[in-house]
Amino acid sequence: MIKYAYPAQLGTHLLIQSGYNGNVGFFLPDGQGGTNHYLYFSRGDMAANAVAGGNANPEVQGVIGPACPHGAMVRIAMGVVNYDALAAQFAGNGLVALTGTLPMYSIDNANWIDADGAVQIPFADEYAFIADGQAGGTDVYGGQPGLTPIGETGDWLVSFLLVGLSDSAVNRGNASMWDTVRVFRYSAGRAVQIGAPVSGEAYAATDWAGYTIGPWSDGNAVAYVSGGEVTICGNMRQTAVGSYPVPAGTQYQTRFGRLDFATARVADLFVAAPEAFVDLSVAANRGLFLDAAGGARYLSSDGSEVLGVAPPVFLTVQAGAPVAAFADNGGSGGGFAVTGRIVPAGSDPPGSVYAQGVPAADASVGVEPRIMLDWSDDGARTWSTLRLWRSMGQQGTYRTRLRWLKLGQARQRVLRLQVTDPVRRNLIGFYLDTETGMG
Repeated sequence: MIKYAYPAQLGTHLLIQSGYNGNVGFFLPDGQGGTNHYLYFSRGDMAANAVAGGNANPEVQGVIGPACPHGAMVRIAMGVVNYDALAAQFAGNGLVALTGTLPMYSIDNANWIDADGAVQIPFADEYAFIADGQAGGTDVYGGQPGLTPIGETGDWLVSFLLVGLSDSAVNRGNASMWDTVRVFRYSAGRAVQIGAPVSGEAYAATDWAGYTIGPWSDGNAVAYVSGGEVTICGNMRQTAVGSYPVPAGTQYQTRFGRLDFATARVADLFVAAPEAFVDLSVAANRGLFLDAAGGARYLSSDGSEVLGVAPPVFLTVQAGAPVAAFADNGGSGGGFAVTGRIVPAGSDPPGSVYAQGVPAADASVGVEPRIMLDWSDDGARTWSTLRLWRSMGQQGTYRTRLRWLKLGQARQRVLRLQVTDPVRRNLIGFYLDTETGMG
């Protein structure tokens, strides 16, 4: 048996919380091979622990509550726990139990944000009515969110649920129960809320003959998200009024509705309709998009590197550009409107940052000098990650012509030429072949 104690006085009466929000915490990967343990304390938890009594948590009452009276996300960075090593230690020393103390906690509110970077914890809609948003009641988000892994990305959907007990009593005559769901995408210790909180009816009293909604409704309900579908699972506390649920503690499950969002990590989005079919089951065709290491290949600023012509849709983010620039179509199909928000992932897909290597210095420097072209689309504040090198010709070759083709589209582009070889540079003339775009 392995037993870890909470740091400071955080473990004292931790599971004996007043009100709806029973707090047992949850665990998520930290993105570095370790584990983060999270404890969400709602505004209701802070209010309950502010009152002196036998069930008060000393750490929440004396430290966390005064610092964050409207709610706090507590994080304990557990690091890497090697259970195989612990088992070997048990076997080698004849141990049957191990007791230790977890690392010190920190307040992690700043890492739970919306797509604009605004901190979401404490949740502003706690102690407010779902019906009209006005302050009142004691409805809060539960401390046990639903956790759903997102494929093999290592990211998770974290769904918080607020059950509108006060809202039902004050605004709906206990005839209908409404809930609110917030969904975050968690990646390596940082969580970004997807869209706005969503509210709706979970069930009505008439769904079960003779049932009356009241304080016994919905103990420890949790919202789970799968494929955009939200399901709420809960149980009825204490003694319910009417023929359902019997006995007390009966569980229920209800389909709350759908959340319309997409969760994916994309380096580039390339959509084309070539004249000839391109079979991506053929390795050579996949190589049009991948580099030798299997990462994302640079497709040029307009995507023309693949098929020789720009596709109708090509979305990417150049170095130094904001993530919202991903919605700017670099392809030939013109601009389009984007609804919703685009948020950065926790890391870049392999190969998504590309730069041609600068030739290594050797004894031939200056024999066949090279010139490099890059560009800026923001007034020379930042420069492209792609650097295109051309040979200026060997010594004695005086009429070398240099060409850079298919450089994509831009509204205000600054071009830059650089020569690092110790040679004389004479540019006899240059021209830029452009045409007016569609937008």
